[in-house]
Amino acid sequence: MLSVTERNLISVPEPGSLRSPVSGSENVTFLEAISAERLIAWWQSEYSIDVSKQFHGVVNIWKYRCNDSGLICFGPASVAGTDWLYQQLQKFSWYYQSGRWEHRIARRELQQCKSVCELGCGKGDFLHSLVSDGHEVAGVELNPLVAAQTREAGLNVSGKPVGEPNGTFEGKFDAVCAFQVVEHAPDAAGFILRVVAACWPRPVFCTVVW
Repeated sequence: MLSVTERNLISVPEPGSLRSPVSGSENVTFLEAISAERLIAWWQSEYSIDVSKQFHGVVNIWKYRCNDSGLICFGPASVAGTDWLYQQLQKFSWYYQSGRWEHRIARRELQQCKSVCELGCGKGDFLHSLVSDGHEVAGVELNPLVAAQTREAGLNVSGKPVGEPNGTFEGKFDAVCAFQVVEHAPDAAGFILRVVAACWPRPVFCTVVW
């Protein structure tokens, strides 16, 4: 049940103010408004993490569906999680899981690809499995602490977002993988276009979203 304060703060977006981060169109369906106060309390209760500074003064979050893709989206984009938030989550053993089902499927589908880059590679479990399969690999991980650990393990991992000038993306790749990453990108369409550019002219893009 919402508190009196929450009910007073809940609002709905103006017509036409929501756009799909995938298609850029207004073909979306507004689902609900969620109070920041409620989310802050939930994170504190479940994970003992104070996420209040992640909201930058935003008082409620809008949940909506992109009708072109079916993707469930949240706005505004200004509340996208920061590096600090993911550093807190990495303390939990379940956050960077190894041996995931999508990794097994991707390994099978990528057999004909010589070079593969994984975005959001975490501790590099999937990249290590690709190396054992005979692939050339590189990765991107925006959590600087985890990226450093993965480099120490001998993998070529960049801490810069895809599309920014860096050694990882100087060449082209036969395939790019991003597992549970696209839904974290405020500009999903731009993200996908940069991925395609990284593995042009015949892009193979493996992705899984929650």
